Amino acid sequence: MNLESEMWLINDKKRLIQENKALILDTLRKYVEAYNDKDFSISLQKINDAIQVATDFQENDWILIMRLVRLSLWLHNFGYITKSLKESLELINLLSQKKYIPIRNCVYDHLVFAYIEKDHKGYYFLIEKTINDLLQEIKDDKKCLSCLSKYQSQLYYRNGNIRRYKEIYRVLFNKNDNNSELQENYFYGIASSYLENKKYKKALKFFSKIDKLSEEDNEKNLLGKAKVYIGLEDFKSARKYINKAIKENKREKFPKTLHNIYFLNAILFEFEGEKKEIVLKNFQKAYEYIKGLGYDRLELETLIKIVRLRSELKIDYMKELKYCYFLAQEFPSEDLMKELNIYGSITKYIQI
Repeated sequence: MNLESEMWLINDKKRLIQENKALILDTLRKYVEAYNDKDFSISLQKINDAIQVATDFQENDWILIMRLVRLSLWLHNFGYITKSLKESLELINLLSQKKYIPIRNCVYDHLVFAYIEKDHKGYYFLIEKTINDLLQEIKDDKKCLSCLSKYQSQLYYRNGNIRRYKEIYRVLFNKNDNNSELQENYFYGIASSYLENKKYKKALKFFSKIDKLSEEDNEKNLLGKAKVYIGLEDFKSARKYINKAIKENKREKFPKTLHNIYFLNAILFEFEGEKKEIVLKNFQKAYEYIKGLGYDRLELETLIKIVRLRSELKIDYMKELKYCYFLAQEFPSEDLMKELNIYGSITKYIQI
């Protein structure tokens, strides 16, 4: 949603100036400047300042708008999944007036994204319900329809329904000619599906299609190719793409991105026969980037690797194992419990 396109907002800016409340706009402008400079820590500080100023002036409309801006920052620049889910649901309840429909649609958009990032099968029915309800509500909002349909296709992909995934994207392509971002997402989904099914050469074909759409290196694509080459046991080529991903993302602040880079780096180090201490260091570095943000499945997967290596190196791992059992309650699995029980009893460590 383009906030500048909303006439009531434009008129309300004039009102703020007339009523000597321009401090709200000045503070918001400082947020925009920091965001444009890609200084996201300062951006978060400034948007919190702006929300406080609007609160002091009792300007409810502007509080809601800036909470949406902060929600987007939390979700897309800091990866605060748990916090974003709670904020999205609260904002949807507050944005009931007709003039808020475009803003509410944006919040729904963020809510669906947060559910998908949570990556928990228990959320899938909520994602599908949220998308289907919203598709009925916003039939005239082409941009939001396109975005939600894209999320819906991701849902079908994650559940293994590639046929439905392709059908939805065909509809999107008809509505959005020559949209390179859409094509990139489509190719990435197909490539990831082939990768998951160990059809490495087919996966590489679709990852290569993404290269033709952009002159810049795509982090997801770099790591996707690295995974392909690890699967093909071509570790030299895999190392080339992982090193490139590390180099490209030295200034990257999004936690999930950094987690994925160092997690895969640790995996490759193991295949290369690197010292266990080095492998452990990379898994620990990957974990620190997402710790406590709401990526429960990634946290659990990474912690299990850490527990295994700490056990092999005869380093205490009880704290990590306890948290593994805590997270494992969200993903009940007999195989998972057997794996954890190798390192200690569930009855002994289930309480944090």
